[in-house]
Amino acid sequence: MGSAKIVFMFSGLGSEYHQMGRELFEQNAIFSRWLRHYDSRAVDAGCGPVIPGLYEPDRKRGDALADLGQASVALLAVECALARSLAELGVVPDLLLGASLGEHAAGIVAGALDFGETVRVFRRQLDVLRAGCAKAKLVGIYHSFAWVSSTPLLRDRCEVSAFNFADCVVLTMREQDWADVRRCLVDHDVVHQVIPVDQGFHSSLIDPAEGEVRRAVRDLRRGGLSVPLMSCATSRRVIELSDDHLWAILRKPIAFQRTIEALEREGTHVYVDVGPSGTLAGYAKHVLGKASSARVLPVLSAFGRDVQNLSKLLSHHREAI
Repeated sequence: MGSAKIVFMFSGLGSEYHQMGRELFEQNAIFSRWLRHYDSRAVDAGCGPVIPGLYEPDRKRGDALADLGQASVALLAVECALARSLAELGVVPDLLLGASLGEHAAGIVAGALDFGETVRVFRRQLDVLRAGCAKAKLVGIYHSFAWVSSTPLLRDRCEVSAFNFADCVVLTMREQDWADVRRCLVDHDVVHQVIPVDQGFHSSLIDPAEGEVRRAVRDLRRGGLSVPLMSCATSRRVIELSDDHLWAILRKPIAFQRTIEALEREGTHVYVDVGPSGTLAGYAKHVLGKASSARVLPVLSAFGRDVQNLSKLLSHHREAI
């Protein structure tokens, strides 16, 4: 897209939902082929098929996937399929940006991780977390970090696990603290949304399982990155997907705002959201502001228009080259 570098953004757990990508799956042969490819890889990995559960006819678009293990496989499959489809259509990324589990998807697309091994290992890590850690509640709030820090209940009971943009952070807390935290948010008229994840990723709640989580990745084969990868865990380019870095992806807060700001200091970019909900595209627009010359383009959305969004993206790309 001209001199601007193309960045594919991969979102993490919580962005997935029933019927995600269905419109493209039914109307775009390339995406359909790639999603069937990853569906087959999921079966080979012993995780079962993705497509039947994802596109159950009696489930409404936007419904949460009940099982976090299956949700993780479905998310990785859809993100990888969309990224591969875009590349085949001529939209080739110069850089990949990963947030949380999305960084695993980026690693797969960059050729550093194997899809089958990655889904097996992540599901094993989920089992370890469920066995060794307290259940958690993750809640996105539309208010500033400063307000959270100045509110005693939130400061004492919660950890900020994601910094999305100036007035949007994610709080992680023990499940037992949610009723009090919710009351606080309601009393202060704070818009909030519960994220369908029951483990305390990006917080100290997963620390008790660190040893077992690290052991689960020891046998995960890793190669070099064929495309540069920017991590929202460090706001830096990834040198290698070491054991330490794979733990950091799960444990460190998601610094999305800081990562986008770091990229903008390097030059002009086109940000393409390859996640299922367009979440990162929305965050990026807030970070960049109206004065920015950067373009932000989603493809999939819980509200539909996937085919139109893809057409718009391809049109932008043709005009810029």
